[in-house]
Amino acid sequence: MRKTTAMRSTGFVLGVLVAFGGWVRAKAQYVVSARAGLVNHTQGEVWLQTSSDTLARRLAPHHQLDDGDAVLTKSGRAEILLNPGSVLRLDRNTEVLFSRTDLPLVDFRVATGTVLLEAADLNREIVLGGQTPHANFRIKKSGLYRMDVRTDATRFLVRSGELELLAEGRIQKLKKGQQATVTPAGIEVVKLPKPVSFDEFELWAKDRAEVLVAANRSVTRRRDFGYGLMASLWVFDPLLGVYTFVPFGFDFVSPWGRRLVYRCPYPTMWYWGPYRGGPDPGGSPGAIPSPTTPSERSRPSFRVGGGRLERGDVLAPGPALGGRGEGPGPHRMPAPSAPVGGEVRSAPGPVKAPHHQ
Repeated sequence: MRKTTAMRSTGFVLGVLVAFGGWVRAKAQYVVSARAGLVNHTQGEVWLQTSSDTLARRLAPHHQLDDGDAVLTKSGRAEILLNPGSVLRLDRNTEVLFSRTDLPLVDFRVATGTVLLEAADLNREIVLGGQTPHANFRIKKSGLYRMDVRTDATRFLVRSGELELLAEGRIQKLKKGQQATVTPAGIEVVKLPKPVSFDEFELWAKDRAEVLVAANRSVTRRRDFGYGLMASLWVFDPLLGVYTFVPFGFDFVSPWGRRLVYRCPYPTMWYWGPYRGGPDPGGSPGAIPSPTTPSERSRPSFRVGGGRLERGDVLAPGPALGGRGEGPGPHRMPAPSAPVGGEVRSAPGPVKAPHHQ
């Protein structure tokens, strides 16, 4: 009898320990170190070259890059997380060297190929910058930036935001809708042609942004999520197997447009709409409308990047939310055995942004 009781007690204790261990692991999935360089998704052949290894090896998702690591995509593509909210996506035949991954300073070098930088949640502390063979650059505002590095020149495109270039002792600022070609002879700045058209790489990058927004909806709809959230974070979504951006204080509109909104689980009491981090047909990036209520003094002392405040309550459905829009066809929910980073499609219909008085 005593033996049976002891065995039951031992089984109960082990069960509690296993449950506690599972709870710790579940909570640990929400914790992201204060570093850039986490590989969120790879597609095709992607390689990692470290400073200590002579041979490159295949790069897998959820690998943390260190200072001095280089990523070579060859026939594949990669998605790498920087500061919370900012994502660097690499096209095929691209090489990027990460010089510094410790926040708040992120520095990387694009040696060759094409990258697309989705910058968000920037502030006075976070610094995003880097180099190409022809110029140094620094991201000044949240936005969408593309860099094409070739042997004889580097082309910088600013879809939205503001970029600062330094080449041959000359500083050049690029704003929304501008393009600069940097060669040994100098810097040539022109306006981007209209209407805006995306190539295959940019459409893939937009698809990836839609997956991250869907993952944001997945984690923020949990009732027990978000308590004690005191900063913007990269949060792991076990359903899709990717990290997603969860902003602090306000909903945040992706630089890809108002249809892609990263939701904050518990907006502040001053909340009256999502901050905007992308292009706006009716205004300039970085502009924030003066609120009618509450007063200016009651606004929190922080802001999410240099984004624009969006006042609408209803967001029209986009491609990732079941509506029609730019980009490729519908997304399908992956099976449980699908690879990391599968694409999703939510039920159609308008999506209401949370609104708090």
